[in-house]
Amino acid sequence: LLQDSGGGDPAVTDSFTIAVGPSRIVVRGQSPGGLRDGVVKLVDEMGFRQAPILLRREQVYRPRLAVRLGVLPWMGSYADLVFMGNNAVLLNTYFEGEESLFALSLSDAIPELKERRKPDVLHALIESAKEAKRYGLRVYAQINTRKKFPKDDAVFQAHPEIRGALTWHANGDYVLCTEHPLVKQYLAESVQALLEAAPLDGLMFINGGESFYHCFMRSYGTAKGHTNCQRCEQLGAETVVANVSNHLVAAARKVNPNAEMIAWP
Repeated sequence: LLQDSGGGDPAVTDSFTIAVGPSRIVVRGQSPGGLRDGVVKLVDEMGFRQAPILLRREQVYRPRLAVRLGVLPWMGSYADLVFMGNNAVLLNTYFEGEESLFALSLSDAIPELKERRKPDVLHALIESAKEAKRYGLRVYAQINTRKKFPKDDAVFQAHPEIRGALTWHANGDYVLCTEHPLVKQYLAESVQALLEAAPLDGLMFINGGESFYHCFMRSYGTAKGHTNCQRCEQLGAETVVANVSNHLVAAARKVNPNAEMIAWP
């Protein structure tokens, strides 16, 4: 007998109870998520013994980790992910060589960035999120701004003031300065539109050594903790990195007050 309420510990989200009696087994979740995890536990108990043999008892299980984040296994399904013990999934936004916020964005704040949009990437993300939700999974997607801009890019010809740090080498590409108001508007609108379009619980971004660029990431010709963007150099690394991280969080929570932004430093 499977019940999605009335079990577990009322104070612990997604906890559950398994009661094994002489004539029936009852799995009661504190929530639908608890019931899902209870079924997984029951199957595991049988699998470990390689037989449908269980102790007659009633036991309450409380999850030790609120978020157990996994990625879809190669050639696998969301059901496989659930039976691996995960209750959340990090969706892959990689499609045809693109894995960036620029591909997913619907913001018109910087018109010159429209050419970087990949509607197929956004559509695939939305459909994947919907499928994951069918299994009661919390859904996150990684975003980045790794694809940078040459000095003479159309975006800088139209808006020279948003050019940020030169990266990697003397003839390298530039990032968008995350301290400029226009770039802040673009980032906020992009995150908000993404959360409105796809049933996501949050986003993950790497704000340390790679992926979601700011002017202190891979800045060319500067000592650690410094940048060649004069606007950001005056503010300092801690302030700039905190500002862009908090800006993304604030944008997401305008759409979903419970949105979680996972910053990977």
